[in-house]
Amino acid sequence: MPVNIIYSAIPTTKNSHGVEKRAIGKSIFLNQANGTPISLAPGLPNLEQQFAEMGIVDLRTHDWYGVCYIDSYFDTTATNYLDQITNNAPSDVKEQINHYADDFFNRRTICLNAPQYFSAKEEPQFNWQPTDAYLKNSLSNKYYQGKQKPNILFRIGRMLNGGKHKPTNIEKYCQLVKKLVERYSINYHLIGLAYPISEYEIWNEPDLGFFWTTPEDNQLAVVEFYDFYRAVANTIRATAPWVKIGSCGTTFVFKNENFVDNFIAYIKNKHVPFDFYSYHYYAIHTANPKNIYEIQDYVRSRLDKHGFQQVKCYITEWALTAYASKINNTKNQSHVAAAYLLSFLIHAEQAGVDKAYLYRADGAEFGLFNSNSYASYAAQAFWLYNQFASHRDSSIIKLTDTSKTGITTTGAINANNQINILIANYTADPTIVGESGQTKLPTGVKLQSQYYIDTAIPANLLDSERWYGSNIVPPRNRNKVLYNGKPVPNGPNWPNKNDQLKYDDANYQQSSTGYIVTVTDIPANFNHYKIILHKVFNGGQRQSLNGETFIYEHKHAFGVSIAAKALYF
Repeated sequence: MPVNIIYSAIPTTKNSHGVEKRAIGKSIFLNQANGTPISLAPGLPNLEQQFAEMGIVDLRTHDWYGVCYIDSYFDTTATNYLDQITNNAPSDVKEQINHYADDFFNRRTICLNAPQYFSAKEEPQFNWQPTDAYLKNSLSNKYYQGKQKPNILFRIGRMLNGGKHKPTNIEKYCQLVKKLVERYSINYHLIGLAYPISEYEIWNEPDLGFFWTTPEDNQLAVVEFYDFYRAVANTIRATAPWVKIGSCGTTFVFKNENFVDNFIAYIKNKHVPFDFYSYHYYAIHTANPKNIYEIQDYVRSRLDKHGFQQVKCYITEWALTAYASKINNTKNQSHVAAAYLLSFLIHAEQAGVDKAYLYRADGAEFGLFNSNSYASYAAQAFWLYNQFASHRDSSIIKLTDTSKTGITTTGAINANNQINILIANYTADPTIVGESGQTKLPTGVKLQSQYYIDTAIPANLLDSERWYGSNIVPPRNRNKVLYNGKPVPNGPNWPNKNDQLKYDDANYQQSSTGYIVTVTDIPANFNHYKIILHKVFNGGQRQSLNGETFIYEHKHAFGVSIAAKALYF
């Protein structure tokens, strides 16, 4: 029989929130994302209208294909190269795309000669225009009509395959950071930015050896990262005291002592600027969105232990799976990912997460969009969440605990007495999310054609204004670093216990048959109701982001005007 879900129309309070952990009010949004609505490469789409409809205006500058990186050198010949740019392409063009990316991405970094500058052989050769153009266009989406202020979380570091070595001259690296912050947070109006950059995340996944290594002595890698963060954070604070600073995009955060406990203790002891702690969560072990409670409780407890109650928690990457393949790109856009996405966002709100940047929302690999249709089912779920969050004045009391079923749900009421109910019906399947699952499609999901980089026009002959933000094509950077004349080897991956996160113990038998929603405590003076139901399910339309829409109206019944947002498949 279906799951019975009972809500009271009474708004929650701090001390009265039914079976939920927290009362959620207006201005709480977890619809942040990696990626940009502006095409990052030939062959990838512009998605300004879709981003606007989904309310995605808080963006993280990660994997922007050379843009926003100080000293990256994208290198497809590097040791242990991880391919996340050719999986969607036919096999006969993959090698060509890799060669193209080496040329194209390396023309868009901010500094074109970082090693030479670090060694005092040359003054820095700046290449600001690509980053200027993408920041300006990403902050000024002409289609966006929502109330959220556009924001950029600027990630200081390198992209995947862009260099794993510690900067060879930290003092001079900090001088480059100072120039960057002056340009984008202080003098932003001089280059046409609509808003200043107000948040900086320092580095990305330093607990993985392919993002951070000190090959001279990798036993020092952890403490040298602490010192690096301290130097960069102090530079940013001295340059723009009002901006928010955090780190470090830890990959496997659960019980990761080096990059949670000890890192936070170091910051406390050294009085380092610290406004948010960032971490990542890909459900590659359990496929369980409820793991966010275990992870967030662990991180929050360590912050509170050291007196950082005001420090925010940002998830700066999250998705159903982290392994790159064309099948997984389809999977991340499917109705299965849609249900996971919505369930995760509801649980993340209840867990106390302050921001959650989906990886990723555009048309690149892991993105929400493919070349088959205007929308994907996962994008429709993101649209549903935005509709719910942007119309929420207060959550309403949920009386039914659905945690032992596949149902995740939350409800809200707005100033017009409209009740909005968000429902995800999700079945966790750990066999499709791990490394062995990257060749396995969920039942009923068909492989989708995807976008991939178009190499038809050489990088040095592209439209320079569009792709480089300038009337000239910049030269390739000279940022490649060798160690003893060879590519820099990977460092160690540091211990954690993400593989001990709990599997979902829910019984899906009841939720597999559906659900029934009942709303009680409706005021006696209401005698008219209207239900607008948006459903996302396998086989539903993908020509728009609002799913399949059904409207029910009754003018002579006891009820209240309801806009019910339901995800069901």
